[in-house]
Amino acid sequence: MTLRQVVSSLAISLLIFSLSFAQTPSNQAPAKTEQELEAEKKLEEKGLALLEELTAEAQSLKLPENRLRVLASIADLYWPRDEKRARSLFAEVTQGFSEFTQVGEANSPRSNYIQFARQLRSEVLRLIANHDVKLAREFLAGTRPIFLSLPGAENSAQEAEERLEQDLTMRIAASDPKLALQLGQELLAKGVSSQLLSIISQLQRSDRESAVKLFNDAVRKARSEEIGANRNALSLIISLFRLGSRPPMEVSVVNGQVVTESKGEPLGNDQTLRELSDLIIAQGLKVLASTNPTDQRAMAGARSVLSQLQSVMADIEKYAPGRAQALRARLADFTKLLDPRDRAQQEYRMLMSTGTVEDLLQAAEKAPPERRNQFYQGASQKAAQQGDFERARQIVNDNITDQRARSEMLASLDRQSLMRGSDKIKPEDTRQIFEQLRSDEERANMLAQLATMTFRKGDKKQATQFLEEARALFNRGPETFSQFNAQLQIARAYTQVEPARSFEIIEPMINQLNSLISAAAVLDGFYEQPRQFRDGEFVLSGNFGQIGRLYQQSVRELASLARTDADRAKAIADKFQHNETRVMAHLSIAQGLLSPQRASSSLVFGQR
Repeated sequence: MTLRQVVSSLAISLLIFSLSFAQTPSNQAPAKTEQELEAEKKLEEKGLALLEELTAEAQSLKLPENRLRVLASIADLYWPRDEKRARSLFAEVTQGFSEFTQVGEANSPRSNYIQFARQLRSEVLRLIANHDVKLAREFLAGTRPIFLSLPGAENSAQEAEERLEQDLTMRIAASDPKLALQLGQELLAKGVSSQLLSIISQLQRSDRESAVKLFNDAVRKARSEEIGANRNALSLIISLFRLGSRPPMEVSVVNGQVVTESKGEPLGNDQTLRELSDLIIAQGLKVLASTNPTDQRAMAGARSVLSQLQSVMADIEKYAPGRAQALRARLADFTKLLDPRDRAQQEYRMLMSTGTVEDLLQAAEKAPPERRNQFYQGASQKAAQQGDFERARQIVNDNITDQRARSEMLASLDRQSLMRGSDKIKPEDTRQIFEQLRSDEERANMLAQLATMTFRKGDKKQATQFLEEARALFNRGPETFSQFNAQLQIARAYTQVEPARSFEIIEPMINQLNSLISAAAVLDGFYEQPRQFRDGEFVLSGNFGQIGRLYQQSVRELASLARTDADRAKAIADKFQHNETRVMAHLSIAQGLLSPQRASSSLVFGQR
């Protein structure tokens, strides 16, 4: 990784971190007035009317992956309102998956087509499981023969089935602890696996007694198996040890600060954790002893094991202090065999995870010259995360010798510091960072973020000023992807502050999207991989290219705006010229009206 790349990555992480701290905890929503309830009722009626239209519109879609995606999403929206109809639609979706076996090779590269089909099946499974786990299991079983029989799927079909089973098992663990325990015991009969650990982790939150039982059984199983010098098996045992030795953690935001608290007790007792520690020590020594330092592939795998062992050494020494010394000594010897750069990278990852600012500064002095800046940047990042911006800047000024990198890091720290104090931001305060931003797109994005944050603080006037300044940066329609994205960011911020302005920005962009999508259809296969069209229809999956992502974001904004003016949002969506893009826009609006809080679990655009 180059210095420039590291600085760029750090700048992004610092900004994201600052935004997370700038949020305020949401208060409990007050009771709705009669007028608000009446407005909600009207939105519901409009949404259901649109859903009725969509059920018919879905049949006009040629591609099964598009049609089934829309029908499954409609079923999801119907479920809390008309479960019988929702079940009927899900049954239609299940039967519809048989169409995937009828698609000829000439229509699409088979590998991509199978990938789309699997992705859709996985998403539908999750959607059904949100409502009825039993029905989800029936869907998985009912569609399994289809996917096992697809040409070209022989080598990966079983692995894909196991992943889906694991995903469903996790959902079962969350909703039905008794069934989860039964499934966990069935898995345990085959050995300790990552799927089993996932079930234990989920049960730890929903049924501690079952989680403890399954954990203890897993420890006994691990001790009874002869795994030899197997890195994967050792990795699972280390994960089991972590799961048993650490209490479940809960992350929350209190007064704008991220707070991590332990909830409950660890699953393991001293005896089981001592047994696991002994097992890790024995297996760790075997793996390290069997690794040939001249075999680059073996060393690459051993580096991962090394990192995992180092992450639990402190806990292992607590439960098996005598034997742990042998493993620590072997780890030290093995680390010396690593390339100096790998050694430095290994130490950096450990220190960023568990070290302090001082630890990183001390390590920088011992690191190879080409790696020192990485440690200094990490130390600066740590200081900034703790709110000590003065020290973060000092670390950069004292140790980063590359002038351009130093300037970019300091500018990033200035932006983070400014965002942390967003309740006191004034328009003139933004000038200090605008001078360091290189493009109007960057300035617009920053202004949109500031507007959103100040609006959440209750200052609509200030937020409006930020957005007016952002909008003034563009006196014509977007001419590049970055300009399109920047104007979408402005529209998104206006959705909260002044929705009418957001409509004004979005509406003309639809015509431009129509042109871009038509052009993409002509060029498909020449520049986008995987291809975005099949049989002349846009494939509405989550694997969008750049133009697809612009369409996706635009439609999401329309969905957000629908709750302020459903008729106008629908009228704008009607301007999409391609049938499939218009249908998906209608679906997104219906979701915005009927279930905005569940957008993240929708099938619209392949969201997870």
